Amino acid sequence: MQLATQLTRALAERGHLIDFYGPIGSEVPGAQVVDCGVPPLINDKDEFTEALTDPGLASDNILGLWDSRLAQEMFLRAGRDEYDVLYFHHPEVPLPFLAHHPDVPVVSSVYDSPLPPLLHQAIGMFASPQHRLVAISTAQRRADPGLTFAATIPGGVDTDDFAPDPAAPPGEHLLFAGRLVPEKGVGDAIEVARRTGHELRLVGPWYSNSSYFADEISPHLGERVRYLGPLSLAELRAVLQTRPRALLMPSRHESFGLIIIEALACGIPVIGPRRGAIPEIVVDGRTGFLADDVDQMVAAVHRLDTIDVDACRADAIRRFSLDRMADAYETLFRQVGSA
Repeated sequence: MQLATQLTRALAERGHLIDFYGPIGSEVPGAQVVDCGVPPLINDKDEFTEALTDPGLASDNILGLWDSRLAQEMFLRAGRDEYDVLYFHHPEVPLPFLAHHPDVPVVSSVYDSPLPPLLHQAIGMFASPQHRLVAISTAQRRADPGLTFAATIPGGVDTDDFAPDPAAPPGEHLLFAGRLVPEKGVGDAIEVARRTGHELRLVGPWYSNSSYFADEISPHLGERVRYLGPLSLAELRAVLQTRPRALLMPSRHESFGLIIIEALACGIPVIGPRRGAIPEIVVDGRTGFLADDVDQMVAAVHRLDTIDVDACRADAIRRFSLDRMADAYETLFRQVGSA
C-alpha cells in the first residue's frame, strides 16, 4: 500500500489522471478513489497483525474475492477505453480477467522472491502478452528465471519524509525492522547486539499462530532488547529518526527491502549479507557493510565509525528516490500504453 500510494502521488504530480481502487474510506493524495462499495477488511495496525494469522481470510479466499471485485471494475472500464494502463501490486489479481480483455494493457509488480511454486505456475497458465511483470531487483529475476519481466524497477523512498532529524543526538542502539520470523534472522540480530554490547530495538509483526516469538524472541526481551511492535509508517519514520547506529538485516533472502532504503535516506548504515538484493543496495564500506554471518556482523558493528552518514543519505537520494522510481514506471506505462 505504501509504494502504491507514493507512486500514485508522484505520477499525479506529473499531470497524470489516476483512479486508485481500494476499499471504502481509502484516501490517496492525487487520485480519485474508486471503492466499488467494498468494505475494508483491515482498519488499523492491530487488525493487520491479526490478519496475518486469520485462517478465515485465507481459507475462504476472502482477500482474493475483495481484490477480484475491484479488478473486475477496472477491466470493465478499461474495456470502454477509460484507462490507458491497469497497474496491480499483486500479479495474481488480474489473471482471471486477462483472456476476456485481450486488448487491455496490464502491468503487475512482483514483490515476493522466489514466488510460491503454485503462484508461479498460475502466472504461467494465465500468461498473456498484454500482462507485463516488473521485478524489483536483479536478485529477484535470478530467483524466478521462469518468469519474463518487462523491466526491473527498484523501490523508491520519499527522501523528504525520510530524512535525518538534525535535532536528534546520535544513538548507540541497533535496529532490526521486519517480520519476526526465522528467515529474517532475528536471532542473529539479537546475538550481534549481545556480543557488541549495544541495545537492540525490534520492529515488526509476528505470527500469533507460531511459537517462534514466544520461544526464540520473548526470552531475550528486556532492557537490552526492546520490542516496539508493528508500527505505522509515521511511527517507523520516528524510530529511524532516533539515529540508530545501524540497521541489521541478517535475512536469508531479500527481494529488495524497502526498510533498507528508508534507513539509508535517514543516514543510517545497513549491515546485511551478500544474499538477495542487499548487495544491490548496500555499498560495502560506504553505506554499510556486507556481512554473511554473526562474526562478520559483529566486526562490521565495530567499524561503523568509518561510515559517513551523509554518504548513506546521498546514495539513497541518487539511486532510490521516489522520483527515480516514478520516472521508470512512467516510461514503462507509456511504452505499454502505446504498444
